[in-house]
Amino acid sequence: MQSHRNFVSSLVLGACLAGGFASAARAADVWLDSLDLKNVDQDWGKAQAKKSVDKKPITIGGKKFDRGVGTHVDSEMHVALDGQGERFTAAVGVDDEVGDNRREEVTFEVVGDGKSLWKSAPAKVKQPPQVVDVSVAGVKDLALLAKAASDDISYGHVDWADAKLTMSGDAKPKLVGIPSPPSDCSSRGFSTSAPRHPTRMTRSPASRRPTKVSPHGGAPSTPK
Repeated sequence: MQSHRNFVSSLVLGACLAGGFASAARAADVWLDSLDLKNVDQDWGKAQAKKSVDKKPITIGGKKFDRGVGTHVDSEMHVALDGQGERFTAAVGVDDEVGDNRREEVTFEVVGDGKSLWKSAPAKVKQPPQVVDVSVAGVKDLALLAKAASDDISYGHVDWADAKLTMSGDAKPKLVGIPSPPSDCSSRGFSTSAPRHPTRMTRSPASRRPTKVSPHGGAPSTPK
């Protein structure tokens, strides 16, 4: 009788372990930079896979990364998970390429179905990357936000380095557009044809469009 019980217990334990191994085997990591980045909404340039927004190696606080997405404040990425995600991990920060041109702070945030899951401390250039590691279990819409602390968005080059999603089974995340953007500009009121550096861009409270200010002084102007 005792040997029979031991045999049954062994079978149960084996089944549990096999189920656990199978579950682990079904989970797969998907790099954020492997997704189609065309729907990333940002206020200057275009999001880059495995590069900074200026198409240089991703570097945060002196540390280089081979994987990740380079973008620009203010930026917003929405990833459709359909409840099949498990975890999201990344290392975030301001890219070293901006040097002393960027003094304003930037804040990163991970939002799941409208609920904040993680928020960074204010980040500045040359600071070490901040680590993101959050559960996204059950989340349908995952939003990745990077925002300037003030209205100055100039040289706001930011990175989601080593960013990846752990997905259940064969589920595939998809980077989608932000909800209901205005027809003539981005959802945060910025022109979609922002000028390149070295002009300094600020958000005009009245028009909610960028106001371009020369770094050497002079009257501001609003891009067409």
